[in-house]
Amino acid sequence: MNITEEIIDKVLSNKATKEEAQNVSRWFATTKGQEFLSHKINKEAYLDELLDILDIHNEEIPSERMKERFIESIIENKKKSRLWKWIAAVAIPFIFMAATLGYVVNQTGILEPTEYAELNVPYGEQMRIILQDGSIVHLNSGTKFRYPKKFELTSRNVALNGEAYFEVNKERFRPFRVNLNGIYVEVTGTKFNVKAYGQDKLVNVCLDEGSVALKNDISVNAVLKPKEYIIYNRLSGKYSVEKMQDTQSVTAWRTSSLNFYKTPLKDILNTLTRQYGVSFTNITNDVQNVRFTISTSKRHIEDILKDLEYVSSIKFTMQDNDAYKVSTAK
Repeated sequence: MNITEEIIDKVLSNKATKEEAQNVSRWFATTKGQEFLSHKINKEAYLDELLDILDIHNEEIPSERMKERFIESIIENKKKSRLWKWIAAVAIPFIFMAATLGYVVNQTGILEPTEYAELNVPYGEQMRIILQDGSIVHLNSGTKFRYPKKFELTSRNVALNGEAYFEVNKERFRPFRVNLNGIYVEVTGTKFNVKAYGQDKLVNVCLDEGSVALKNDISVNAVLKPKEYIIYNRLSGKYSVEKMQDTQSVTAWRTSSLNFYKTPLKDILNTLTRQYGVSFTNITNDVQNVRFTISTSKRHIEDILKDLEYVSSIKFTMQDNDAYKVSTAK
């Protein structure tokens, strides 16, 4: 949005919209905004130099003594003028800005006590939410997401336990942070997928666009580039970064598709439990760590399990209450 004096006047006269007030508030914090404040106050506040007045009116000084006294007066006034200019340039902008922001704060509510909301996505369902700054978050099944109803002036902090795809609006001076319980993802504006269920020891972050950093308060500070994928182990604190040709295998859950690449059976079944609200029993140690590569866009759990049976020696038998018994086919 282009900030003009007309819009600023609307904000100061209490005639602006909430969006206009927010934009003016952020602009005042920029270099151009500070220069505008300083210039406007200097132009309106300081007095004309006495020498300029003399030149305009062609005033004559009658005697040398009076001339000396007059010059001393001019010098003193010039000092005061320079001091006033300095005050106008340095101190008054902050006073003016404080008064302006007082109105803006009332309009936007950015300094009010932070209120949080929490979403719990049931198994078998997905949700999509638009945050106060316009960022979009797609939430996968079995996900808990905590976010402020209004972001703070200098930060945008949310918390995730589960899986989500973020489309974050870019705000250079207000970074977006996703807290993952001990580790966090920090961005300014980008698109990325995060998988960080509380019961899983691995945290996965896949970047589609922009740039993100996976950090903690001790030793982790990994910056990702587009099409890169990071796997972080909560237990060991170690991580690895891999390059991906196609991120669709990670984000396909948003279109109800499933893609697994060399994934242990126990992780596949955990995903199916979250996506479809089913459970699996009798999983023996000899099969739970067997890895599978499978891609399917089928919607029904029975069809997906048949695909798994087709590429393995595993058999799924329907029990009561949406439970499946896992066994090895003979």
